[in-house]
Parts: sequence; structure tokens; C-alpha cells
Amino acid sequence: LEREGHDRRDQARRLFRDFMSAQGVPIGPVSPDNPGPSASWREEDGRQNAVVGMSGRVYDLILVEQPEKLASIAEATLEDALFESGRPVMMVPKVPPATLGDVVAIAWNGSTETATTVALNMPFLKQAKEVVIVGVGPQHMPEPGPTGDELARTLERHGLKVSLRTAFGRQKPQGESFLQEAMAAGADLMLKGAYTQSRIRQMIFGGATRHIIMESKIPVVMSR
Repeated sequence: LEREGHDRRDQARRLFRDFMSAQGVPIGPVSPDNPGPSASWREEDGRQNAVVGMSGRVYDLILVEQPEKLASIAEATLEDALFESGRPVMMVPKVPPATLGDVVAIAWNGSTETATTVALNMPFLKQAKEVVIVGVGPQHMPEPGPTGDELARTLERHGLKVSLRTAFGRQKPQGESFLQEAMAAGADLMLKGAYTQSRIRQMIFGGATRHIIMESKIPVVMSR
């Protein structure tokens, strides 16, 4: 087991180094005036999900893979990153879109979690060519909150180009509707407040967050 762990670390380290080299990203300290990205390698002992949730607290954005199945280490890592880090988390599908952030969809249900997600991701919104708010009606909100129209007016004051669409249904059907409307609008990134209903309830009955996590074809940024 020790030898296997050592081999896996070496393999991961080589994969990281080769990828950064192919993309022209320097590894290690760089000068402060370097305009591009840089990378560093760090190893931690412990379970992947716990390490990511704890270490992620000092970073602007955490990237995780999209889970292929429920109750997997990938899903546990995503959830720990959301609940333990206090930072936004980008879930990336295996086949990323050709662009990222040109058209940003906001899955808006008026909740505190979604409001936090929008606030933390203003840099993405300000760089977008278009922002699409996919909102639900007041009867489908998990708690009383502002409508999509109200959010649109606020974002327009920031100089953003905003359009509105409507999602229908509750729980899983609402998640399906969020994705359908986002894809119909040509979105290549979605912002979603995570688990506005409890994780336990979503595990039993399904829910919009859980459906989007498993089915989205575009990157999704989530926050709690």
C-alpha cells in the first residue's frame, strides 16, 4: 500500500508538471509583474475531501471535478469544498466548453445562498458579454426573496447586459429547467447557490442542486 501510494503521487506530480509545461505555465515563484498564471505543487496527508475543504479557505476559487456517481469521493470533495471552505467552488465537467464566461447564467431562486454566489462572482459577471438570469416564480422560491427582475435591475446598474428567462417546477424539475434554459441561452458558465434545501432532503427526494451537479454540461460555480 505504501509503494502504491508513492507511485500514485509520482504519477500525479508528473501529470501536473507535464500539463503546466504544455500550457506554458511556470511552476514555482514568479516575479510580481508577471501578467500570466503560475502554478505550484503541494502535497497533503489525509482524505481528499477533508483536505480540500480545509485548505481551500485561503484561495479565491476552488476547482473540482464533476462527480460521475452519487456517494463518491468526488461528490464528497465537492460538498466539503462548499460547506467547509467558505469560498466559491467551480465544478468542471470532463468535456469543458470552447469558451468560459462569455454568457453567464444565474440560477436565481431568491435565496441567501444564491445571493452570496452572485456577490462572490462579480468578476465573472463583469467580464461576461451577457448575463442570463434564469429565475423562478415567487411560489417556487425556497424562502421569500427578491425576484429575478430585481436582480436584473441591480446588475444593470453595474453596466451589465442582462436578459431574463423563467424556470419552472420544484426540486429536481426545477434543476432540469435551470439547465435547459441556460443551455438554450448559449451559456458557458452557470452560477448556482448550493443546497438551498438541506443535503439530507435532497439525498432522499432529489433537488435542483443535486440534479445540476450530476447533469450539467457546462462549468457551474456554487457557494454556500
